[in-house]
Amino acid sequence: MVVMEMKLTNLLNKLRRVNSRQYKQFWLCVAFANLLVASFFGVLFSDFIQKALPEGGDSRKQIYLIFGIAVIGCFIFVLYAMGLFLRYKSKEIGIFLALGTEKKRLSGALLKEIFSLGLSATVVGIIVGNLLALGIGKIIEMINIAPYLSSFMVSVQGMLYAAVFAILVFVCILIMTLAFMKRSNVMEIINEQRKCEPIK
Repeated sequence: MVVMEMKLTNLLNKLRRVNSRQYKQFWLCVAFANLLVASFFGVLFSDFIQKALPEGGDSRKQIYLIFGIAVIGCFIFVLYAMGLFLRYKSKEIGIFLALGTEKKRLSGALLKEIFSLGLSATVVGIIVGNLLALGIGKIIEMINIAPYLSSFMVSVQGMLYAAVFAILVFVCILIMTLAFMKRSNVMEIINEQRKCEPIK
């Protein structure tokens, strides 16, 4: 059993190296979405920006509205990228199922693979996003938009919100993976590969 698990892992690793483009695309999508959200949170919820925005003013409401749309857009973007990645993976999964590999073993291997990809992309995205937020804040500070305020610091509250967003995205990715494997069978995967996206 252990030998078979090692063989499956080795095969998946080889396929990952051969088809690195799809993996990079998924990784970059997750990292980019987390980067945008983390940087936006880091800037928006900093004391520097919060003090510059009038309490209850139109500018604050407009920024929050734009921010909300951006977060929802990033969330949908990641889920769409995940759907494309699973659609690509369905061909590999179909081959393994046709060869008699147990669905349970495949599910575990796929979850492990997506977990490692998603976790690394999320961590990198949040770190780079906070560095970007710091850079943006320092630029705002340098051009003296609000010279009466203290120096810019990335918001801890923003970091926590970014972490919450990342966790929600991560949970949705894992749920999508489980749902994909639960309904997967050879015939459905063959038909899935033949589907075309409708043009509206």
